[in-house]
Amino acid sequence: MTLSLPSDRDEQHVVEWRTVIIRSARGGSSQRASQSEIQRRNVPTGYNEKQSSKWSNPLFFRSPEQNERVVDKMASVIEAPHVVAVIPARLASTRLPNKPLADILGWPMIRHVWERARQTPEITDVAIATPDDEIVRAVEAFGGRAVRTLVSHRTGTDRVAEAATLLNLRDRDIVVNVQGDEPLLDPTSISAAVHLLQANPDLPMASIMCPCPYEELDNPACVKVVIAQNGNALYFSRTRIPFPRRPDGTTVYQHIGLYAYRRHFLGMFANLPPTPLEMTESLEQLRAIEHGYHIRMARVANAPVGVDTPEDLERARELMTNTGEARSEDAV
Repeated sequence: MTLSLPSDRDEQHVVEWRTVIIRSARGGSSQRASQSEIQRRNVPTGYNEKQSSKWSNPLFFRSPEQNERVVDKMASVIEAPHVVAVIPARLASTRLPNKPLADILGWPMIRHVWERARQTPEITDVAIATPDDEIVRAVEAFGGRAVRTLVSHRTGTDRVAEAATLLNLRDRDIVVNVQGDEPLLDPTSISAAVHLLQANPDLPMASIMCPCPYEELDNPACVKVVIAQNGNALYFSRTRIPFPRRPDGTTVYQHIGLYAYRRHFLGMFANLPPTPLEMTESLEQLRAIEHGYHIRMARVANAPVGVDTPEDLERARELMTNTGEARSEDAV
Protein backbone atom coordinates (compact mmCIF):
# COMPACT_ATOMS: atom_id res chain seq x y z
CA MET A 1 0.00 0.00 0.00
CA THR A 2 1.34 3.43 -0.89
CA LEU A 3 2.07 5.74 2.05
CA SER A 4 0.28 9.07 1.73
CA LEU A 5 2.88 11.76 2.22
CA PRO A 6 2.33 15.49 2.81
CA SER A 7 1.23 17.55 -0.15
CA ASP A 8 2.97 20.79 -1.16
CA ARG A 9 0.49 22.85 0.84
CA ASP A 10 1.64 20.98 3.96
CA GLU A 11 5.32 21.73 3.40
CA GLN A 12 5.53 24.68 5.82
CA HIS A 13 3.96 22.60 8.58
CA VAL A 14 6.40 19.77 7.86
CA VAL A 15 9.34 22.15 8.13
CA GLU A 16 8.07 23.48 11.48
CA TRP A 17 7.32 19.96 12.73
CA ARG A 18 10.77 18.69 11.76
CA THR A 19 12.40 21.70 13.43
CA VAL A 20 10.73 20.84 16.73
CA ILE A 21 12.03 17.26 16.59
CA ILE A 22 15.53 18.30 15.59
CA ARG A 23 15.71 20.94 18.33
CA SER A 24 14.81 18.35 20.92
CA ALA A 25 16.70 15.41 19.45
CA ARG A 26 19.97 17.21 18.80
CA GLY A 27 20.53 18.77 22.20
CA GLY A 28 18.61 22.02 21.95
CA SER A 29 17.29 24.03 24.87
CA SER A 30 15.46 20.98 26.21
CA GLN A 31 15.42 17.28 25.46
CA ARG A 32 11.64 17.19 25.44
CA ALA A 33 9.31 19.32 23.41
CA SER A 34 6.45 20.76 25.41
CA GLN A 35 2.92 19.40 24.92
CA SER A 36 1.65 22.74 23.64
CA GLU A 37 4.57 23.09 21.21
CA ILE A 38 3.91 19.68 19.67
CA GLN A 39 0.15 20.24 19.42
CA ARG A 40 0.70 23.44 17.44
CA ARG A 41 2.39 21.42 14.70
CA ASN A 42 0.61 19.24 12.20
CA VAL A 43 1.32 15.53 12.36
CA PRO A 44 2.41 14.41 8.87
CA THR A 45 -0.37 13.05 6.68
CA GLY A 46 -0.56 9.30 6.33
CA TYR A 47 0.56 8.10 9.77
CA ASN A 48 -1.84 5.86 11.62
CA GLU A 49 -3.37 6.65 14.98
CA LYS A 50 -0.83 4.62 16.93
CA GLN A 51 2.04 6.44 15.25
CA SER A 52 0.38 9.84 15.53
CA SER A 53 -0.16 9.43 19.28
CA LYS A 54 3.62 9.44 19.71
CA TRP A 55 3.87 12.89 18.26
CA SER A 56 1.45 14.30 20.86
CA ASN A 57 3.27 12.64 23.77
CA PRO A 58 6.23 14.57 25.18
CA LEU A 59 7.65 11.30 26.52
CA PHE A 60 8.46 10.46 22.89
CA PHE A 61 11.47 12.77 23.21
CA ARG A 62 13.64 10.61 25.45
CA SER A 63 17.27 11.19 24.52
CA PRO A 64 19.23 12.94 21.78
CA GLU A 65 20.59 9.60 20.53
CA GLN A 66 17.18 7.93 20.24
CA ASN A 67 15.56 10.93 18.65
CA GLU A 68 18.42 11.40 16.22
CA ARG A 69 17.55 8.03 14.72
CA VAL A 70 13.87 8.95 14.62
CA VAL A 71 14.60 12.25 12.89
CA ASP A 72 16.73 10.59 10.22
CA LYS A 73 14.17 7.87 9.58
CA MET A 74 11.14 10.19 9.45
CA ALA A 75 12.96 12.82 7.37
CA SER A 76 13.87 10.19 4.78
CA VAL A 77 10.21 9.19 4.47
CA ILE A 78 9.01 12.77 4.16
CA GLU A 79 11.65 13.75 1.62
CA ALA A 80 11.42 10.66 -0.60
CA PRO A 81 9.51 11.36 -3.82
CA HIS A 82 6.73 9.13 -5.01
CA VAL A 83 7.39 7.49 -8.37
CA VAL A 84 4.10 7.21 -10.21
CA ALA A 85 3.60 5.55 -13.59
CA VAL A 86 0.86 7.13 -15.68
CA ILE A 87 -0.33 5.29 -18.79
CA PRO A 88 -2.22 7.51 -21.26
CA ALA A 89 -4.87 5.61 -23.23
CA ARG A 90 -7.71 6.48 -25.58
CA LEU A 91 -9.95 4.60 -27.96
CA ALA A 92 -9.55 6.96 -30.91
CA SER A 93 -6.88 5.29 -33.03
CA THR A 94 -6.98 5.51 -36.82
CA ARG A 95 -4.90 2.41 -37.58
CA LEU A 96 -6.18 0.15 -34.79
CA PRO A 97 -9.56 1.18 -33.33
CA ASN A 98 -10.12 0.45 -29.62
CA LYS A 99 -6.44 -0.43 -29.31
CA PRO A 100 -6.14 -0.29 -25.47
CA LEU A 101 -8.92 -2.88 -25.16
CA ALA A 102 -7.58 -5.25 -27.82
CA ASP A 103 -7.46 -8.78 -26.46
CA ILE A 104 -4.05 -10.36 -25.91
CA LEU A 105 -4.24 -13.82 -24.39
CA GLY A 106 -7.38 -13.08 -22.44
CA TRP A 107 -6.48 -9.63 -21.12
CA PRO A 108 -7.00 -6.19 -22.67
CA MET A 109 -3.70 -4.77 -23.87
CA ILE A 110 -3.86 -1.93 -21.34
CA ARG A 111 -3.77 -4.48 -18.52
CA HIS A 112 -0.58 -6.04 -19.81
CA VAL A 113 1.08 -2.60 -19.77
CA TRP A 114 -0.32 -1.93 -16.28
CA GLU A 115 1.07 -5.23 -15.03
CA ARG A 116 4.53 -4.41 -16.45
CA ALA A 117 4.53 -1.04 -14.70
CA ARG A 118 3.49 -2.65 -11.40
CA GLN A 119 6.43 -5.05 -11.64
CA THR A 120 8.88 -2.14 -11.56
CA PRO A 121 10.38 -1.97 -8.03
CA GLU A 122 10.72 1.83 -8.01
CA ILE A 123 7.07 2.47 -8.93
CA THR A 124 4.85 3.33 -5.96
CA ASP A 125 1.58 3.71 -7.85
CA VAL A 126 0.18 3.17 -11.35
CA ALA A 127 -2.69 5.08 -12.93
CA ILE A 128 -4.28 4.97 -16.37
CA ALA A 129 -5.25 8.38 -17.78
CA THR A 130 -8.14 8.26 -20.23
CA PRO A 131 -11.13 10.25 -21.48
CA ASP A 132 -13.12 7.11 -22.36
CA ASP A 133 -15.77 5.44 -20.21
CA GLU A 134 -15.08 2.03 -21.73
CA ILE A 135 -11.45 2.15 -20.68
CA VAL A 136 -12.39 3.35 -17.20
CA ARG A 137 -14.75 0.40 -16.77
CA ALA A 138 -12.19 -2.09 -18.08
CA VAL A 139 -9.46 -0.75 -15.78
CA GLU A 140 -11.66 -0.79 -12.71
CA ALA A 141 -12.79 -4.33 -13.58
CA PHE A 142 -9.24 -5.67 -13.22
CA GLY A 143 -8.54 -3.60 -10.10
CA GLY A 144 -6.58 -0.76 -11.68
CA ARG A 145 -6.84 2.95 -11.03
CA ALA A 146 -8.29 5.09 -13.82
CA VAL A 147 -8.06 8.88 -13.95
CA ARG A 148 -10.60 10.55 -16.21
CA THR A 149 -8.98 13.27 -18.32
CA LEU A 150 -10.17 15.73 -20.95
CA VAL A 151 -10.95 14.61 -24.49
CA SER A 152 -9.24 17.65 -25.98
CA HIS A 153 -5.59 16.79 -25.24
CA ARG A 154 -3.34 16.85 -28.31
CA THR A 155 -0.69 14.53 -26.91
CA GLY A 156 -0.16 11.82 -24.35
CA THR A 157 2.13 14.17 -22.41
CA ASP A 158 -0.72 16.65 -21.96
CA ARG A 159 -2.92 13.82 -20.69
CA VAL A 160 -0.24 12.64 -18.27
CA ALA A 161 0.28 16.20 -16.99
CA GLU A 162 -3.43 16.56 -16.24
CA ALA A 163 -3.46 13.19 -14.50
CA ALA A 164 -0.53 14.25 -12.30
CA THR A 165 -2.56 17.28 -11.22
CA LEU A 166 -5.68 15.20 -10.53
CA LEU A 167 -3.57 12.77 -8.49
CA ASN A 168 -2.34 15.67 -6.32
CA LEU A 169 1.29 14.75 -6.86
CA ARG A 170 3.90 16.94 -5.23
CA ASP A 171 6.46 18.97 -7.13
CA ARG A 172 9.30 16.65 -6.13
CA ASP A 173 7.49 13.46 -7.18
CA ILE A 174 8.58 11.59 -10.31
CA VAL A 175 6.05 10.86 -13.05
CA VAL A 176 6.77 8.17 -15.63
CA ASN A 177 4.91 8.37 -18.93
CA VAL A 178 4.47 4.74 -20.00
CA GLN A 179 3.12 4.15 -23.50
CA GLY A 180 -0.14 2.20 -23.44
CA ASP A 181 0.60 0.23 -26.61
CA GLU A 182 3.72 -1.63 -25.45
CA PRO A 183 2.47 -4.80 -23.74
CA LEU A 184 5.96 -6.36 -23.82
CA LEU A 185 7.71 -3.45 -22.08
CA ASP A 186 10.54 -4.66 -19.84
CA PRO A 187 10.14 -3.25 -16.28
CA THR A 188 13.92 -2.77 -16.12
CA SER A 189 13.57 -0.13 -18.85
CA ILE A 190 11.27 1.87 -16.58
CA SER A 191 13.79 1.47 -13.76
CA ALA A 192 16.60 2.77 -15.98
CA ALA A 193 14.84 6.08 -16.59
CA VAL A 194 13.78 6.49 -12.96
CA HIS A 195 17.30 5.80 -11.68
CA LEU A 196 18.65 8.75 -13.67
CA LEU A 197 16.34 11.19 -11.86
CA GLN A 198 16.94 9.59 -8.48
CA ALA A 199 20.70 9.87 -8.93
CA ASN A 200 20.66 13.40 -10.39
CA PRO A 201 18.37 15.74 -8.40
CA ASP A 202 18.82 18.62 -10.85
CA LEU A 203 17.69 16.70 -13.94
CA PRO A 204 14.18 17.63 -15.12
CA MET A 205 13.51 14.58 -17.27
CA ALA A 206 14.99 11.33 -18.57
CA SER A 207 14.31 8.79 -21.28
CA ILE A 208 15.77 5.58 -22.75
CA MET A 209 17.45 4.38 -25.93
CA CYS A 210 18.87 1.20 -27.45
CA PRO A 211 21.12 0.35 -30.42
CA CYS A 212 19.09 0.84 -33.58
CA PRO A 213 18.45 -2.36 -35.57
CA TYR A 214 19.95 -2.24 -39.05
CA GLU A 215 16.57 -2.63 -40.75
CA GLU A 216 15.23 0.43 -38.89
CA LEU A 217 18.07 2.84 -39.68
CA ASP A 218 16.20 4.57 -42.51
CA ASN A 219 12.67 4.10 -41.16
CA PRO A 220 11.22 7.53 -40.25
CA ALA A 221 8.83 5.87 -37.78
CA CYS A 222 11.89 4.79 -35.78
CA VAL A 223 13.22 7.89 -34.00
CA LYS A 224 16.98 8.23 -33.50
CA VAL A 225 18.88 10.14 -30.85
CA VAL A 226 22.43 11.44 -30.48
CA ILE A 227 23.87 12.15 -27.04
CA ALA A 228 26.64 14.17 -25.41
CA GLN A 229 29.46 12.65 -23.37
CA ASN A 230 27.42 13.15 -20.19
CA GLY A 231 24.46 11.24 -21.63
CA ASN A 232 22.24 14.23 -22.34
CA ALA A 233 20.33 14.12 -25.61
CA LEU A 234 21.67 16.53 -28.24
CA TYR A 235 19.01 15.91 -30.87
CA PHE A 236 16.23 13.54 -31.91
CA SER A 237 15.38 12.90 -35.55
CA ARG A 238 13.37 10.67 -37.85
CA THR A 239 16.34 10.46 -40.18
CA ARG A 240 19.53 8.51 -39.51
CA ILE A 241 21.80 10.39 -37.13
CA PRO A 242 24.71 10.66 -37.04
CA PHE A 243 25.42 10.40 -40.76
CA PRO A 244 27.78 7.42 -41.32
CA ARG A 245 30.61 9.30 -43.09
CA ARG A 246 33.02 6.72 -41.66
CA PRO A 247 32.13 3.03 -41.52
CA ASP A 248 33.67 2.70 -38.04
CA GLY A 249 31.69 5.62 -36.63
CA THR A 250 29.58 5.74 -33.48
CA THR A 251 26.55 3.56 -32.80
CA VAL A 252 23.17 4.77 -34.03
CA TYR A 253 20.68 4.76 -31.17
CA GLN A 254 16.93 4.31 -31.38
CA HIS A 255 14.88 6.43 -29.01
CA ILE A 256 12.21 4.64 -26.98
CA GLY A 257 9.26 6.85 -26.06
CA LEU A 258 9.23 6.34 -22.30
CA TYR A 259 9.83 9.44 -20.18
CA ALA A 260 10.42 10.15 -16.50
CA TYR A 261 9.73 13.72 -15.35
CA ARG A 262 9.95 15.76 -12.20
CA ARG A 263 6.36 16.65 -11.45
CA HIS A 264 7.05 20.40 -11.41
CA PHE A 265 8.82 20.21 -14.76
CA LEU A 266 6.09 18.11 -16.38
CA GLY A 267 3.49 20.79 -15.67
CA MET A 268 5.75 23.49 -17.08
CA PHE A 269 6.76 21.44 -20.12
CA ALA A 270 3.15 20.77 -21.10
CA ASN A 271 2.55 24.54 -21.16
CA LEU A 272 5.63 25.50 -23.18
CA PRO A 273 4.85 26.76 -26.68
CA PRO A 274 5.67 24.38 -29.57
CA THR A 275 9.04 24.99 -31.21
CA PRO A 276 10.23 25.02 -34.85
CA LEU A 277 12.25 21.79 -34.71
CA GLU A 278 9.49 20.03 -32.80
CA MET A 279 6.98 20.92 -35.52
CA THR A 280 9.42 20.10 -38.33
CA GLU A 281 10.20 16.59 -37.06
CA SER A 282 6.86 16.12 -35.29
CA LEU A 283 8.75 15.09 -32.16
CA GLU A 284 7.49 16.60 -28.93
CA GLN A 285 10.68 15.94 -26.96
CA LEU A 286 12.53 18.48 -29.10
CA ARG A 287 10.49 21.17 -27.38
CA ALA A 288 12.43 20.57 -24.16
CA ILE A 289 15.79 20.80 -25.91
CA GLU A 290 14.87 23.92 -27.88
CA HIS A 291 13.82 25.61 -24.64
CA GLY A 292 17.18 24.76 -23.07
CA TYR A 293 16.28 21.80 -20.84
CA HIS A 294 18.26 18.58 -20.57
CA ILE A 295 17.00 15.06 -21.27
CA ARG A 296 19.35 12.44 -19.82
CA MET A 297 19.32 9.13 -21.72
CA ALA A 298 19.74 5.62 -20.32
CA ARG A 299 20.80 2.76 -22.57
CA VAL A 300 18.75 -0.44 -22.52
CA ALA A 301 19.16 -3.67 -24.47
CA ASN A 302 16.34 -3.32 -26.96
CA ALA A 303 13.07 -1.61 -27.78
CA PRO A 304 9.72 -3.13 -26.77
CA VAL A 305 7.29 -4.27 -29.45
CA GLY A 306 4.82 -1.46 -30.10
CA VAL A 307 1.29 -2.14 -31.28
CA ASP A 308 0.00 0.30 -33.90
CA THR A 309 -1.59 -1.95 -36.53
CA PRO A 310 -3.51 -5.26 -36.68
CA GLU A 311 -0.27 -6.89 -37.85
CA ASP A 312 1.56 -5.56 -34.78
CA LEU A 313 -1.19 -6.94 -32.57
CA GLU A 314 -0.84 -10.41 -34.05
CA ARG A 315 2.93 -10.24 -33.61
CA ALA A 316 2.54 -9.29 -29.94
CA ARG A 317 0.14 -12.18 -29.38
CA GLU A 318 2.54 -14.59 -31.03
CA LEU A 319 5.54 -13.36 -29.07
CA MET A 320 3.73 -13.55 -25.75
CA THR A 321 2.48 -17.03 -26.53
CA ASN A 322 5.94 -18.24 -27.52
CA THR A 323 7.54 -16.81 -24.38
CA GLY A 324 4.92 -18.36 -22.11
CA GLU A 325 3.48 -15.05 -21.00
CA ALA A 326 -0.14 -16.09 -21.18
CA ARG A 327 -2.15 -14.50 -18.42
CA SER A 328 -2.53 -16.18 -15.07
CA GLU A 329 -5.98 -16.50 -13.49
CA ASP A 330 -4.33 -15.89 -10.15
CA ALA A 331 -2.68 -12.58 -11.13
CA VAL A 332 -4.13 -9.50 -9.51
